[in-house]
Amino acid sequence: MAEEHETRPRSAGRSEDPDEREEGEIDNDDSAHAPPQSNPAAPHPLEHAWTFWFDNPHGKSKQAAWGSSIRPIHTFATAEDFWRI
Repeated sequence: MAEEHETRPRSAGRSEDPDEREEGEIDNDDSAHAPPQSNPAAPHPLEHAWTFWFDNPHGKSKQAAWGSSIRPIHTFATAEDFWRI
């Protein structure tokens, strides 16, 4: 005699263990797979700090050593600091 197996549709309201899903079945719980929320105010540090320098070509005398007329303008270490200039 052949055994009879009762086939029942899965209940939509029943919470199932994720390990009990059939192969290829998609989990409807999207909260576990939501992309991480990034903080737009979080700074984006640069690998090194950068400095803008000003070299006044009219302020040089022939006797001045190289770099004596160079002045730092602004130093920044994050991408946000760069775009605030």
